[in-house]
Amino acid sequence: MSDEQERLRLLLETADGFANQAKRHDLAAETYEKARAIRPKDHVLLHKLVGQYQTLENWPKVFEVLRAIVDSDQDGARKAKVVMTMGQIAHAKLGNQKVAAALYDEALDLDPARLDAFERITRVWTERRDWRGLEGAYQRMIARAKRLDDTPLLHVLHCQLGLLSRKSL
Repeated sequence: MSDEQERLRLLLETADGFANQAKRHDLAAETYEKARAIRPKDHVLLHKLVGQYQTLENWPKVFEVLRAIVDSDQDGARKAKVVMTMGQIAHAKLGNQKVAAALYDEALDLDPARLDAFERITRVWTERRDWRGLEGAYQRMIARAKRLDDTPLLHVLHCQLGLLSRKSL
C-alpha cells in the first residue's frame, strides 16, 4: 500500500470517528476535506462531506461540494438531481432566487424531462414579478420541448406564453 493510500485510509477512519463517535462534525468536515485533497472526485467521500456540512448548516460549503459531485459525474439524470438540490439550497438557504432559477434551468438542460425544475423556475420569476425572465424561461423550455418532439407540451407552453404576453402588455 502506498503512503498516499495509507494516509487516505487514516484520514477517512479519523473523519468517520469524528462524525460517528465523537459527534464533532466540524472536525469530521475538516478531516474529510484533507482526504478530498487526495481524492477530489471520490463520490462516497464527497457525499460524506455533504452530510457533515448539512449537519453544520454550512450551506455555501454544501453548495460547493455538490458542484464537485456534479462536475465529477457523467450521468445527466443524476447530475440534474444534484443540480436541483443546489437550486433548492440557493433558494431556501442562501436566499438567492436568481441563482436558484439558473440552477433549475441547468437541471433542465441536463434532463429536459424534469418538469418540476420548470415549475420552480416559473415560481421564482412569478414571485419576483420578473416577466422578462419568465418569458425567457418559456422560450428556453419551448426549445427543449421541440428537441424532445413533445407536441402536447409544446401546445401548453405556447398557450402559457401567449397568456403571459397578453398579461404583461
